[in-house]
Amino acid sequence: GPCVTVSMSARCVFLATVALCVTCCLAFSSSPAIFKLGGRAASLSLNKGLPVSPRRATAVFTPRASLADFGVESRIPEAPSKTKCACGSGKTYEDCCQKHHESGKAPADPEETIRARYSAFAYAIPSFIMASTHPKSEDHKDNKQAWEQELVDFCQSYRFHRRGERVLGVKMEETRYLGTGDEASVQFRARMIGPGQKLVTFWERSRLLKKDERWYYKSGALLEFEGPLL
Repeated sequence: GPCVTVSMSARCVFLATVALCVTCCLAFSSSPAIFKLGGRAASLSLNKGLPVSPRRATAVFTPRASLADFGVESRIPEAPSKTKCACGSGKTYEDCCQKHHESGKAPADPEETIRARYSAFAYAIPSFIMASTHPKSEDHKDNKQAWEQELVDFCQSYRFHRRGERVLGVKMEETRYLGTGDEASVQFRARMIGPGQKLVTFWERSRLLKKDERWYYKSGALLEFEGPLL
């Protein structure tokens, strides 16, 4: 499909176009892509409209231990002390996002939350994405089984490395603390490989809320997008 590049000056027209394309074509949804590092439909949230296997909600939700439980291959680095983290920090996975993923707790810094969520999508760790989403976020779902399956489906549809395992990553551009300091705005650029093996790049401003000294993703707004429209 054709590629589009949208400038900030054309933002209004672009958001309307993206909202339509996302709903009808991309199956993106909350933060550019299910991906919900941030946002809703107009912010390219990647998790809306993705195929989800019907599952019955149970009284107690137990996250799957690994991707093997979904019948797919694990993406988590086998050598975390030697593998560069998918978030693009330049650090190894062991020295970067691994501790957040293994603890299952949102980081104590808003930028780290964005990085850890990006790498959780890259490594297909739905439990962390769910755990780092604020309960009041529109992305938060009561049906945890369906939500978890939806995230795995998305992760399997996109790649976050170029061939040769070159990291694409997420780049922080601006972070602001708002109000009493319990709310933050993080603007970032993220990249991934989408349909047709085409590079997708988007800029988003995410809103995060602080709870018990940890930062959770609440919502996001798409600022700019470059990539294929199917």
